[in-house]
Amino acid sequence: MRMRRLIAKSRAAVAAAVLAACLGLSALGTVIGTAAIEAANPATGRFVPVTGGRLHVVDKAPPGGAAEQPVVVLIHGAAANLHDQEAALGELLSRRYRVLLIDRPGHGWSTPGTGADGASPRAEATLIREALQQLGVTSFVLVGHSWGGTLAADYALDYPQDLSGLVLLAPVAYPWRGGTSWYYELGAIPIIGPAFAHLFALPLGMLLTPYAVQTVFSPNDPPVDYVSRAFARLALRPSEFLASTREVAGLKAFVAGQAARYRGLTVPTVIIAGASDTVVPPDVHARPLAAALPGARLVLLRGVGHMPHYAAPERVAEAIA
Repeated sequence: MRMRRLIAKSRAAVAAAVLAACLGLSALGTVIGTAAIEAANPATGRFVPVTGGRLHVVDKAPPGGAAEQPVVVLIHGAAANLHDQEAALGELLSRRYRVLLIDRPGHGWSTPGTGADGASPRAEATLIREALQQLGVTSFVLVGHSWGGTLAADYALDYPQDLSGLVLLAPVAYPWRGGTSWYYELGAIPIIGPAFAHLFALPLGMLLTPYAVQTVFSPNDPPVDYVSRAFARLALRPSEFLASTREVAGLKAFVAGQAARYRGLTVPTVIIAGASDTVVPPDVHARPLAAALPGARLVLLRGVGHMPHYAAPERVAEAIA
């Protein structure tokens, strides 16, 4: 009997040691993987100091500097960075305009927002406005995709005097049925979420990235070089994964409050959405938003999913013009 107990204890100790070793290797792998991802996807713009941190900004202008007015500011969606918009629209738009692409707080090479609501669209809009004012940009067309569309709409409601136009690409505008992706919900749980981010998010993300990219683009095919051109693996770093988790966790409640303000949005607005978007369905978001905004124009693209800036970049340029 005593021998059995000793064997059981030995097995438990071995199992605990193996588990601890596996967790240690996973944590070490995340540290090494994060360093490798950052080395392969470095900052390509300038850093603008803002309250509590800094924002990473890429400034593109036409050859020779003869840019038309106004300036165009591009805001990316969730789990992304400025290179998502740059790969799709940067070259096209910078032939005519000065284009500013911004890593939202906590994404790419920008530091996270601070405070309990630092990951809300309103808090991020405030920091982006602070950065733009430091750059001397006070009149511009604002283009926001998905989560960034929520931010762009909030910016237009709070600071309409800054904008000469608003272009919303597949924007999240209203509360939706159901929850969010399982990894976001897991990441939002205290203690468990940070542990998951530092142990498993990166290795799992490396495996799931091709599937996630295909899902976001569906029914369209993503560009073969999308992951590298969009610096997509930066989103797998623990700090950025947790920033995305905070943003997504509070989004439904935020749009529920913002929806009541839409009729007060008077900035000239174009909404562009894919009719086949299953990530942010247009019948839940784009259509009712267009109906609520005075004078807004809705462009629904047949056979297009959640990435209209890739499927129809010329339509985005037309909306800006």
